[in-house]
Amino acid sequence: MGYECLSVALKVTGTWICFVSLIGDDGLLHDVAIKDIVWESCVMHDNTGQRRPPENFIVHGIYSHVVNNGKSFFTNDLPLHPYIIGLPYFYPPLQSFLGVPLSLDGKIKGLLAVANRDDGYSYEQQKDLEAMRQ
Repeated sequence: MGYECLSVALKVTGTWICFVSLIGDDGLLHDVAIKDIVWESCVMHDNTGQRRPPENFIVHGIYSHVVNNGKSFFTNDLPLHPYIIGLPYFYPPLQSFLGVPLSLDGKIKGLLAVANRDDGYSYEQQKDLEAMRQ
């Protein structure tokens, strides 16, 4: 289901970075689906030396702005946004970001996010992503 949502989000927003993350019982964000170009850009390896996408993020920084507030959010100047705390060294450079909270039974359970759209994001893409979570 995560990859189906991701495919639609990529088409709707015209972007090339997209992921779906859910909050686990441990309180961390766990990636459910991530666009391959992001995974290919990452250089993290597991304990057997295999490449793997990043996962298990603390809910803080730009993600917390979406998850803790329970509201969609976008910025087209991510490096200068006050909620940015920096990105892991293995992340591709991010210039723009749009995140939409995912909820179930009135509780925030994660987020759907896209990044680096060529022309940035607008309320149009935000409304399109919000419509997907219905």
